[in-house]
Amino acid sequence: MNSREKFNAIMNFKRGVQNMKTEYRYWVGALKKWIKSGLPKVGDLPDSYLEGDLVRTSLPLRPDSDEFVDRIFMSYFNLDPYPSKFPCDFSPMFDKKVIEKNNDYEIFIDEYGLTQKVLKKSASTPMVLKYPIKTSKDFNNYKELYNDDYSKRLPKDWKSLVKVLKERSFAIRLGGNPFGFFGTPRHLMGDVNYMIAMYDNPELLIL
Repeated sequence: MNSREKFNAIMNFKRGVQNMKTEYRYWVGALKKWIKSGLPKVGDLPDSYLEGDLVRTSLPLRPDSDEFVDRIFMSYFNLDPYPSKFPCDFSPMFDKKVIEKNNDYEIFIDEYGLTQKVLKKSASTPMVLKYPIKTSKDFNNYKELYNDDYSKRLPKDWKSLVKVLKERSFAIRLGGNPFGFFGTPRHLMGDVNYMIAMYDNPELLIL
């Protein structure tokens, strides 16, 4: 039974099916330490991966993809692939706008409208300098960036990709980071603004 079949069996409450064992991601630095501590090495980590980079455990949607997927930790603990993300762009699809760029970092506005600062010489969580939503007016304006035409949000090779995905051996999830009841407003407002809004502006959170 592959991971897709196992996932469907569990979701349909079939008896006698072992639950999936998955791990979302882990740091390259942690994986290197585990290997030094005795974790059997199955394959090599790309030289381009930095200590703070994340190693994915979900399988690429396209079989010819060159994306790196961990086989070391997954093989040792006999893990199932984490459900792969459905290939749909849920952002307002802003064009990336670079504000400042030098040898050390880059400051830019991303597809969600977040102003971020990212280091170039080491991997780290991006520093968000400005979030697109602070007020109810901001949120209402943000909603206007969406419409019912989702065709542009799907991959250009969608029809051929569908044929490939019908034969896949792994599960697919709709959404993923940064979505969810907590994740979406946190991503668009920031942790602090979101927490404060729960007390000062709860109407914003139920719009």
